[in-house]
Amino acid sequence: MTEKRVIIGHGSHSAQGPHLPMPAGFVPLRLRVEAERVTIEVACSLAVIGRHTDTDIRLAYPDVSRHHCQLRFEDGQWRVQDLNSVNGIRVNNVPTAQATLYAGDLLRVGCVPLLVLSATPVRLTKSQAEQNDKLRQIAEVLPD
Repeated sequence: MTEKRVIIGHGSHSAQGPHLPMPAGFVPLRLRVEAERVTIEVACSLAVIGRHTDTDIRLAYPDVSRHHCQLRFEDGQWRVQDLNSVNGIRVNNVPTAQATLYAGDLLRVGCVPLLVLSATPVRLTKSQAEQNDKLRQIAEVLPD
């Protein structure tokens, strides 16, 4: 049986525009649902995971809430945030309300394990992240 690949947020079409600009440094998020042999590629900066049919990534399992969590690319990082779900989310088996995702992490949405194949490019140390924040603040006040 071959692996299925699902792309969220970037369907093929011939429409010419207007498209929302992607954030600087955008990198698609790739997740693998091992039990289903499915790879999910999130090619938009915001996606909601849940059991409901109106979510961007639908996981039709009883332990997954209707709107369970959201995936968001911001400030050069992929973040996951729980949306007050009943069974919560875990990153690397640690319960959390929100976290940054990196390649190799295991995201558990309710009972569904999702292996992060690609996400935030590099895990920064605290001092590197603080330095990036300072540089971003300086760049914001400089004239164009």
